[in-house]
Amino acid sequence: MRYLLLGNSDLLNQCLLLSHRLEDCLVLNVWTSGLGDLKPVMFYIHGGGLSSGSSFEEEYNGTVLATHDVVIVSTNYRLGSLGFLYGGREDAPGNVGFYDQLLALKWVRDNIHAFGGDRDQITIFGESAGSWSVSAHILSPLSKGLFKRAIMESGAHLYNKDRDVLNTTEAVLEAKQVARLLNCSESEDWLKCLRKADGMAVINLDNGLTIPVLGTEFLPISAQKAFETKKFNSVLKCPTYLFAKQFAITVKEWQRVYFYELLYGSKRFSQIIGCDQKTEGICHAEDIPFVFGLPYIHEKDYEPEDMFFSREVMKMWTKFAKDGHQDEEWPQLLNNDGVDGVPLVKGISAETVDVKTSSGTVRGQTIVELDKKLNQFYGIPFAEPPVGALRFAKPMPIAKPSPDIIDATKKKTSCLGGDQPTSENCLYVNIWAPNNITTLKPVMFWIYGGGFRVGSIFSDMYNGKSLASYDVVYVAVDYRLGSLGFLYGGDDEKTPGNLGLLDQLEGLKWVQENIHAFGGDKDRVTIFGCSAGSIATSALVLSPLAKGLFARAILESGAQLYSWKSLTPGQVYYTKEQALAEAKEMAKHFKCTDDKTWLECLRKVDANKIHDYGALTVGAMVGNAFMPLNAQEAFKQGKYNKDVDLIAGIVRNEGSLLAHQLKGNATEQTFINEVKSLIKDPDLEAIKEFYLKDIKSGNQSAYRWAYYDFYGDINLKCNTYLFAKQVAQHSTTRNVYFYELTYQSGGHFSGCDEKTMGICHGSDLEFVFYRTGSNPKLDIPFSKEWMSYWTNFAKTGVPTTDAKWPKLVNKAEEYKISRVKDMNPYDFSKTLVDPFKKICDEFWGKYFE
Repeated sequence: MRYLLLGNSDLLNQCLLLSHRLEDCLVLNVWTSGLGDLKPVMFYIHGGGLSSGSSFEEEYNGTVLATHDVVIVSTNYRLGSLGFLYGGREDAPGNVGFYDQLLALKWVRDNIHAFGGDRDQITIFGESAGSWSVSAHILSPLSKGLFKRAIMESGAHLYNKDRDVLNTTEAVLEAKQVARLLNCSESEDWLKCLRKADGMAVINLDNGLTIPVLGTEFLPISAQKAFETKKFNSVLKCPTYLFAKQFAITVKEWQRVYFYELLYGSKRFSQIIGCDQKTEGICHAEDIPFVFGLPYIHEKDYEPEDMFFSREVMKMWTKFAKDGHQDEEWPQLLNNDGVDGVPLVKGISAETVDVKTSSGTVRGQTIVELDKKLNQFYGIPFAEPPVGALRFAKPMPIAKPSPDIIDATKKKTSCLGGDQPTSENCLYVNIWAPNNITTLKPVMFWIYGGGFRVGSIFSDMYNGKSLASYDVVYVAVDYRLGSLGFLYGGDDEKTPGNLGLLDQLEGLKWVQENIHAFGGDKDRVTIFGCSAGSIATSALVLSPLAKGLFARAILESGAQLYSWKSLTPGQVYYTKEQALAEAKEMAKHFKCTDDKTWLECLRKVDANKIHDYGALTVGAMVGNAFMPLNAQEAFKQGKYNKDVDLIAGIVRNEGSLLAHQLKGNATEQTFINEVKSLIKDPDLEAIKEFYLKDIKSGNQSAYRWAYYDFYGDINLKCNTYLFAKQVAQHSTTRNVYFYELTYQSGGHFSGCDEKTMGICHGSDLEFVFYRTGSNPKLDIPFSKEWMSYWTNFAKTGVPTTDAKWPKLVNKAEEYKISRVKDMNPYDFSKTLVDPFKKICDEFWGKYFE
């Protein structure tokens, strides 16, 4: 058996070989960038219905793909009857085209190191019949151990589970029919006769599509049976849908399975293969030019978008060959714990969209989510980078638009404290918007949580595509965190403190100026956030600087309403005097002690060291232009943004995730110690009576839960509820609603162990952003219902058009009776009446006066 090893551009030899159409054709091609460290190997199997095709065809040139630090191999194999005729005996086992591929894989295993390839990192991939072949090797016991990963492009060996497409009996009959047509009698050795026949005469009898035979040594059982009995080769792959889904269900505990749908086709390649995109859409085989980088080989024939898209596809394919992963934008096909979970398919599109903004022209990408076409933009700058002299300064608007197109197809750097990579240059917004702009859409402006110390808009959790599919424009804003975001320098104009909040404000101003270009309505902006993002949202409701920048707000577990006795860091009324003293203490820590130059000195300190300094209080400072009054005083004086509709809410067990774990044994005394650490001069007898009354001595679990409840009540539950109630009582012409999440899903998105911690702080995020848990039959419709509430509210100020969700309080009852929406998929219509009266109105009310 002979193998022809071609260099990167030896096209002449390929054409000569094609012109001869020899049976002596078992050769392979190798493209390698050279020796050195061993590189992953990508082994390509061409398509053509198992009846036509060649590894020497121009579109399979591996030159460009090999530049991505991989070794490319392509192989020829016998086709049609010469490759798949079944003789019913050992010297004619059928499926010999697959055996050719198998032998080529063995050759690669034994020799590829000499070309710089890693025999333990082989990915087989193919398109159409090549994809069938890949799936056959996944199923075949003979291919075990010869490859590690697989990519299937439009094809899989998966047929009717109750009827083999071609079994051995039928295959022998078909072979004998070929023999008769070539005058090979069954009375003689018909196979010997066929071997003497002209090869082209044998091929010419084929009907154009060759079917592998099932029940042979290479393919002993059907795909369904193989999956059922787990008799297949456990590899990683991006396969054809049903094959992929069955495989994913079987191996999801230990393997990664991805699936894609190509949403973009090259006009040039469509012409080559005879596909009319207007009438036929994206045709079979349209992925080939992008996988092999043909736009780079024939630059004059292809559009710039084709080159861009091809580069991205090659990156995805070779990344998979290297580590078996895709980035977080490409979820696994079945990425939750439920077998019945919704499959997640990556829509791969090169459709770009350019939008002119005050920052410059930004280039985004068109994607598909929940059957809706959306425009996606990552990392649009909305302010000057807060670096150098602008460290600790309020955000500055973009001075002049970028002369170059801003690439918003890729994620940028997060603020320090966010997802890696991080940088001080981090003031960006992400935008997801409906692709078809007929009328301006409501805008939902997201502020993430993380205690004002961690978080990022580039976290996969905050991907806004699902919400945007409900016909809204979704914007997420990044903001400075930790000491870089909240240091007060003593000058209300130059170093005003509250910088992270001012970043959010600047993001809102940018939205006012630019969101119409994305199809958004600047007069229907809803700000919303969770945890610290919810606190920030409430701070914007209170801030006079935010007036007119939004029409509605949603608070998810947190509000800028704190007990005057609370001593929790970041939750006291944080005055300018306290803030300046803390800032100078930090300066002293970094040996910046000169009263005149300490800020300049701090601007020269490494940004990571500044961020890592944990002793500076983060959160809204009261007494400056952004927050002139505390919440209680702002409500009393009516000096807040009263023209705002509001939804606010909590989850049932707010304290369990955030409270410090009680060290050692949980007892009455440990409970008391924790209370003292949080509240100045607490009424211990009253608190013990309220939280510990029915607990038997020695019941550590009960004491621990009492502390969780106490912590959640004073830090999250009651301030969120009482803030909403204050808004309802003072903004009598606006809609104010409240909810409590009482449903426990199996999702672990907030790091919560639901068995020991209940319905944790942040558990609502999975429903707001369509991240379902382990009970998809409930979670998926629940998430869709939740998203409809949020987007309906953004559109109209009312979350639902029926009576499912009453207002929090109403004037007819003198605002005395609270009605809270029970967020639970078991009963969407349930309302809780005065659920927080004893806890928040009566017991803790005086602490929040």
